Amino acid sequence: MRELLTMTVAMTRRHSANAPQPGKLLNDLLQKSTEAELLATLACSRSTLRKWRSGERQPSGAAMRLIWLVHRVWHGDAPKEMADFLGWIPPRKNADQV
Repeated sequence: MRELLTMTVAMTRRHSANAPQPGKLLNDLLQKSTEAELLATLACSRSTLRKWRSGERQPSGAAMRLIWLVHRVWHGDAPKEMADFLGWIPPRKNADQV
């Protein structure tokens, strides 16, 4: 368990700086699917999707993880091992962002 925690912390530090932008991923997904398909996949409203794409709002950590995972799967790069799911971990919010 301690090894997994150490690996997770290390990967968080390494990948947070390169965290994908939700608007970019969503726009890319919309090139390969319809808005209705993406809304159904992400289980969000049209308004929420619009705000994420425009940068008006940021997805929660769980929503961003789902966006990232759907993007990988739709591009034929589905995670194959548990460690692959740790490939990108949403950065934690600072106290001033809450």
